[in-house]
Amino acid sequence: MINLFKTRRTAGRPSSVGRPSVSHSKRGDLSRRVSRPRLVPPSIKENKEELLRFAALGGLEEIGRNCMFFEYKDEIVILDLGLQFPEEETPGIDFIIPNISYLAERKKNIAAIILTHAHYDHIGAIPYLI
Repeated sequence: MINLFKTRRTAGRPSSVGRPSVSHSKRGDLSRRVSRPRLVPPSIKENKEELLRFAALGGLEEIGRNCMFFEYKDEIVILDLGLQFPEEETPGIDFIIPNISYLAERKKNIAAIILTHAHYDHIGAIPYLI
């Protein structure tokens, strides 16, 4: 934590030297406080069609299989479609793709695919979605 009110204690000086002085009347004065509007999220039941959804289908806890999407009303924007290469624990598997069953059910709603860069862990699963 950064101490904004550093004090210098020297011999013969009281310990309050260097500290800002605040009178008791200002400390307890509640009329000086600025009222801020409370940010209350809208109820999901009230604005279900106005909800912006974000879901990660892979790539959060591992390297590879990067795939995320945003869904707003009836449009879906996909961010990356990558694959993951197998490890020693998965013999006989060529590669792993994200579970895109949610997207397959709503393929008419997919508006765009945004690719961040051209590594296979970000673009390798595109042929399987198409």
